[in-house]
Amino acid sequence: MPVYNCVFNDIEDFLGWCNDIPSGRERARAIDACGPVNRSVLRRALEAARDKLRIYYHGTKAAMYDIALVLDPRLRLAYSKANGWEKRFVTGAKKAVLGAMRAYGTEAPSPDSTNIEVRLGRMQDQIFGGLKRAQAREESELGHYLSGLTAEASTDVLKWWKRHASMYPRLARTARDYLAIPATSVPAERVFSRGSDLITKKRGSLNEDVIRACVFLSSLFHQPE
Repeated sequence: MPVYNCVFNDIEDFLGWCNDIPSGRERARAIDACGPVNRSVLRRALEAARDKLRIYYHGTKAAMYDIALVLDPRLRLAYSKANGWEKRFVTGAKKAVLGAMRAYGTEAPSPDSTNIEVRLGRMQDQIFGGLKRAQAREESELGHYLSGLTAEASTDVLKWWKRHASMYPRLARTARDYLAIPATSVPAERVFSRGSDLITKKRGSLNEDVIRACVFLSSLFHQPE
């Protein structure tokens, strides 16, 4: 999501829509310095690029992108506030993270809370009381995380979550998976293409375990430079 916004900003700078800031004026001058024909061609190309990007940008409204943005300790919700998000979008991002936390479950019960029926006494209290406590813990953990200071830009995000897993256990489990999701399908397509080279007519008897192991090993030793 932030990458899309950076590209939009650059395009708008070159189109002369941001002349109130130095970088916008400088980029606009680069276009204005061209001859009439080239200037017209460049402007049409920039406008077409912006229109095309807007189509793809709508796809970033999926919860996956909101969760990845909030769980980046370098950004959290500071990014959304700095970019003037509407309140409903900020609220939606928080809800998406809470929903993911619930999907990952809670920690294993401690010894003193294993006999929930005895401790609560009534089945109704067990059901609704347990839900309220779980929701309160999730909201408290998320609130504590969001109120913290953002990490440095050079921070290794996954290592940061590994160090803070004991402080934010549910968020750490969620971040471990969501932040590992590739932003594009290129890596997956590359694996599929490599698989067709592996499974040929002479190797038609390979079972699925061997194929999986070979593809995995190939992906380890053939990383793009």
